[in-house]
Amino acid sequence: MNVIAIISILFLWIVPMFTLKARRLGNFRVFSQVSSTSVRGNLQKSNFLYPKPATAIYRVTSLFSTEQAVPVPVQPPSTTDTISATTAAPVAGSVKSPELEVLEIRVGKIVEIGKHPEADSLFVEKVDVGEPTGPRTIVSGLVNFCTAESLLNRKVIVLCNLKPRPLKGITSHGMLLCASNADKTKVEPLTPADSTNIGELIQFSGHTISPAEPGNKATKAFGKIADDFFVNDDMQATFRNIPFQTSAGPIQTNLKGKIS
Repeated sequence: MNVIAIISILFLWIVPMFTLKARRLGNFRVFSQVSSTSVRGNLQKSNFLYPKPATAIYRVTSLFSTEQAVPVPVQPPSTTDTISATTAAPVAGSVKSPELEVLEIRVGKIVEIGKHPEADSLFVEKVDVGEPTGPRTIVSGLVNFCTAESLLNRKVIVLCNLKPRPLKGITSHGMLLCASNADKTKVEPLTPADSTNIGELIQFSGHTISPAEPGNKATKAFGKIADDFFVNDDMQATFRNIPFQTSAGPIQTNLKGKIS
């Protein structure tokens, strides 16, 4: 009687249910390539755990068959399987904004300024933005933050193509873009370098600026993205962290905060 027969008889007496089930199952996998020194044939020592990377899995045709077990190659687990799927945070400014591209933001210069006759908190300014028709009238609420003397002849940044609107009886044709701190106790107009040209159109990296005519289109576009204008940690005026770009470089300011 050979060794396989002896072992079969022992298993039939000791664990009949195990043997019966094993015979019914026919095929099962043994998850180790380490051979048993006490059992010959197809039965392999097993820890019934997941196979180690690059370890062969033996396909056993029968628990007590004398056929040679055939190794089945196992591919090493992919590193992507062990890393949770995450979406990389988008790079600031990496998505083009069609709303920004229709805005007309230009370098201007305040050539005349005075108090609004009907509102103590408003200035009425004449701002030159390089138009052949001459300076345009802009009404701004800067009385509580700036003196008229500090604003006169100052270069500023003007949003030119908002829909004109009357403010206390005087129509304002645009808006001075200003930085403000968190509690709005400080407000300061954005000021480009002295070497920038009056009327120069502000550019933004990754965008092609093609201003719409003054009116509702530009006003609605600005309303959608107004919260995305701010002064960053480098004290640069930005849109979604893309600097306001002029021929003299980015626009710097001394006040960090939202731009409006």
